[in-house]
Amino acid sequence: MYISSLFSNQRLLSKYNKEAPRTWEELLTTSEYIYNEEQKINNTIIRYQSSMNDYNGSVALFEFINSFRESNNSPYPEIKSEVTVEAMKYLKKMKNEIGEEIFKSADDNALLSLFLGGDYLFVRSYYNVYNSEYKASILPGKNENVTASVVNPTNIAINKYIDEGRKKAAAEFIKFVVSKETQKKYLINYFTFSAITELYDDEEVCSVIQCEVIKDALPFQLMSNDEKFFSDDTYHII
Repeated sequence: MYISSLFSNQRLLSKYNKEAPRTWEELLTTSEYIYNEEQKINNTIIRYQSSMNDYNGSVALFEFINSFRESNNSPYPEIKSEVTVEAMKYLKKMKNEIGEEIFKSADDNALLSLFLGGDYLFVRSYYNVYNSEYKASILPGKNENVTASVVNPTNIAINKYIDEGRKKAAAEFIKFVVSKETQKKYLINYFTFSAITELYDDEEVCSVIQCEVIKDALPFQLMSNDEKFFSDDTYHII
């Protein structure tokens, strides 16, 4: 599984004594302040890269809508609900205040900035260990207590048409893959996240990844497109 997170430029936050935002309003306020201060020394920064642009980003868009729920127990908002309308109006406000950069910045450049350091202040991306200059946190929400991070899972299935011997062999493989030991190995070495929540209290695991980010993002949610309005095959592009 891959978990989306907000990556914050620690050099810039530390320089202005700011913290990673927990709400979208905080992200706007913090990014405006730092942007204006950097402009005074002739340095133009990219305030926020949303992973939404002309050719990509439906997951990030649905994720943004999800962040406007009243609580983590609230269901995913329907496409024509007041919550979705509110989210879209706020996204337009972000565009007006931050500018086209939140949609037009190339994903490759943003990721390169995460790896090598750069002038991006906030970047939405799937969790990984990038450059030490950037630190992950859960994605902001309308309210501080709402988490919007989405999980991109991987599924395994057994072909029902194979013979019984191969079915048993396939079942043994699945038992191996979903075991705690295997899940821990892939979590530490490849950042392939596990649904075994107790792993995020494991000292060895937490020495490699920011366990608090993963724990704060729970329960995992994957938004499902309402196919009455959106065709999954056509629009659901990560």
